[in-house]
Amino acid sequence: MARAGSIAWVSCFVLAACVVDATGEGTDRPRCKEDAECPAPADPCTSAVCRANFCYEEPGQDGPLADQTAGDCALLVCEGGSLRTVADGADAADADPCTMDSCTEAGPSHQPAPEGTSCANAAGQNGSCIAGACVPECLVPADCEHTPCEEAICEANRCKQKPVTGEPTLPVDDAPGDCQRPICAAGTLTTEADDADIPEDDNVCTEDTCAAGVPSNDPLPAGPAAGCSGECDGAGVCLACVVDSHCVAGSHCENNVCFACDNGTMDPGETGVDCGDPVCGACLGTTCLTGMSCASGFCVDLVCCDVAVCGECQTCSPSGSCAGVADGLPDDSCTPLETCQDMGCTP
Repeated sequence: MARAGSIAWVSCFVLAACVVDATGEGTDRPRCKEDAECPAPADPCTSAVCRANFCYEEPGQDGPLADQTAGDCALLVCEGGSLRTVADGADAADADPCTMDSCTEAGPSHQPAPEGTSCANAAGQNGSCIAGACVPECLVPADCEHTPCEEAICEANRCKQKPVTGEPTLPVDDAPGDCQRPICAAGTLTTEADDADIPEDDNVCTEDTCAAGVPSNDPLPAGPAAGCSGECDGAGVCLACVVDSHCVAGSHCENNVCFACDNGTMDPGETGVDCGDPVCGACLGTTCLTGMSCASGFCVDLVCCDVAVCGECQTCSPSGSCAGVADGLPDDSCTPLETCQDMGCTP
């Protein structure tokens, strides 16, 4: 009785159209000398092997495939030559450093990370998550915030602050005239004496000085001082005047106040409205020698008068106005042989 293999071999020999493999059966399997010569199987869970110079496929090694899709929450696994997909709760990460990655029943979830979350972008720069993007904290020191007593440092895209001693690194408020200036001491803002920071008080009758950081505005001695129209009183007050010469022309000084002679008011030192003071001149009706001593500027018949000249047979009365000369009396306006009669010269 012939074996099956022998029958197959004889059939193939007669037909000369097939190849007999190790089982003694005809096959169209590729021939080989080693596994590497066999074509790769389409199924990733099978392996190609070379046996008796023919290529066969057989179940591969159980376990996860080497080629996986990252971030799909799944793991491709071979079991007994079959491909299975199993859940992988750790496989949720994406390439975005500013998302919170997790696996849900619906698949991967990528929620925005909280604002300010530390991150590193694709360029390897450290930063923080801002509006869903990884933004480097700094590229240069100028990108970093710092106090006036700190030096900004940008290191590995992270801002650092170094305390300083000495001049502030940022502008700070400096009150003028307090004899102090801002200074840093080991990162703390303080002040130190600055005697050049004079306490100007805009008072011409005080001396503005600094002494070891202490401001002072001591009164100047009584007397004239630059910028004071009159004199300083010794208590830090500039008196408008002490004598008439301290006032403008046409004004007189009374109780350290200047009064104008044409203000329409009887001021201190005056005996009438705008008259009676030596600067203003004598009031009308006052005895005079010349018009220069009268407020009106007119001296008529030795009396301060309101006009420069009185008429014929008229004289300036004690009221300062022209009045008629009594009948029968002589007058400068008449000849020596004439007298006044009804305000006229009569022989």
